[in-house]
Amino acid sequence: MKPVTFTGDWDKISGKAIAGAFTGKLNINLRRATTLNAMLVKKAIRRKIQGRIPPANSALTQAIKGSSKPLVDKGQLFQSITHRVISPFTAEVGIAKGNAYANIGAAVHEGAVIPVTPQMRGLFAVLANASRGNSSGLTGRAAQLFARNKDWKGLKKSTTSIKIPSRPFVKLAMADIALRNKLYANWQQALGGAITGKPPKFKVS
Repeated sequence: MKPVTFTGDWDKISGKAIAGAFTGKLNINLRRATTLNAMLVKKAIRRKIQGRIPPANSALTQAIKGSSKPLVDKGQLFQSITHRVISPFTAEVGIAKGNAYANIGAAVHEGAVIPVTPQMRGLFAVLANASRGNSSGLTGRAAQLFARNKDWKGLKKSTTSIKIPSRPFVKLAMADIALRNKLYANWQQALGGAITGKPPKFKVS
């Protein structure tokens, strides 16, 4: 029996060719969807940072920051939230490792307890003294803090640590069902577009 030979445009409709075309379209669509989804998540996290996530700032924190808004100071944490697409299937959103605000972001997200050191106690003593009218000669961090607030008190002897409450801005953003549904719909559109050959209609807002 002679072997069967396929000629002409058979390769265009062969299973291998179809699978190759599908995979190519799927990867393109998924990368678009993943890129968009990463941007949507970044936007949602930044909105949480701008919102007033409880609890309210303590009097000490307000004095240090010169602001009553939790998580918001001069925009450094907000600007530190970035995204990076690793593959059509994967993206990273948050504060990148090595960023100067990575440790600060982790502390305010998860909460932390900071022991009061002799240096910290001394700094507050200097600021309290400046508040009583002896502000000449302030330098460095003491001058920066006194410029923000002119009414300082020394730390009590019983104050041995400063507690930073948890304000999980990433977890709260990702708990939003509407956001999660939007992300899921975009990946579904990416898959559907690869199957049908039609441009996917992504949810961009």
